[in-house]
Amino acid sequence: MNNTKRISPKKKAATGTMTANFHSDAFPTFNGKAWRFITNGTTVLFVAKHEITTTDWQVIYLEFPADVQNRRHFFTGTSSVKPPLFSQQWNSGETFIPYPAKIDEGHIDFTFDLKKGTLSAEINFTLASNSVQVTAKIENAEGLEHVKQLPERDKNQQYKIY
Repeated sequence: MNNTKRISPKKKAATGTMTANFHSDAFPTFNGKAWRFITNGTTVLFVAKHEITTTDWQVIYLEFPADVQNRRHFFTGTSSVKPPLFSQQWNSGETFIPYPAKIDEGHIDFTFDLKKGTLSAEINFTLASNSVQVTAKIENAEGLEHVKQLPERDKNQQYKIY
């Protein structure tokens, strides 16, 4: 008989909110809570989750360099700051539709402190599939967790964090 227990690493509780307004009737207003806020020391991943039901939700992923400067960054093909990824998910994340942002449209204004583990930002981006413009705001994000490596990505470039 094997008495070995699998111990998951203790996760720091991320706090804060993210709102996003879609300038179209295609999606309702996103009222998310910080779900994951992690760094491997090189890259930071902030994920906000808007729960619709216990098995259905929307997620916005934001990835940026840990040494990002607090200023406006424009999304371009060569920018180190990537535009957000919006995703609708059903069946506890088993079924989803990712909506990547256009690489060359929009910007983000950062207020990030790696040492304190805090983030606030205002974001303007456009969804690539339907050209819907999105304005979003991250407020009072705290609880940055330092990890050895970021989660893996699936074939759609979404992080596997469920």
